[in-house]
Amino acid sequence: MTKGNTFFKNTAILMAIFPIYNLIMGLINGVGTLSGFINIEDFASSTGFIHTAIIFFIIGAIVQIIVGIIGMKNADSPDKMNSCILLGVVVMLIYAASQILDYLGGGVHDTLDYIGMIAGFAIPAGFIIGAVQTKASD
Repeated sequence: MTKGNTFFKNTAILMAIFPIYNLIMGLINGVGTLSGFINIEDFASSTGFIHTAIIFFIIGAIVQIIVGIIGMKNADSPDKMNSCILLGVVVMLIYAASQILDYLGGGVHDTLDYIGMIAGFAIPAGFIIGAVQTKASD
């Protein structure tokens, strides 16, 4: 197992776990993008940007879990890294769209949200870097 392969496999695991944590914490704590689901009155009065951000967030989380699982399965296959790179870019774009819509919709952000945002971009970036390293080790 090469260094790139180990790094890729670890970030693939994070890709599968991080969105599950985000979904659960968003629903339990009522913070972040999913807070509108906790209080239906807030959801009904929120803007279309927030509704769209929630949809992007949920779709993005599901896609990210699937991409993480695909990455874990293909970690030993350098020939499949092109598709993993593409999937990593897709995850980053969906996440970026969700964050932009949440911001435009007036979403409230605190320090914990900013840490989550950084991790939301860092994990797919690490996934892409790991895929490139694994592909180069072929």
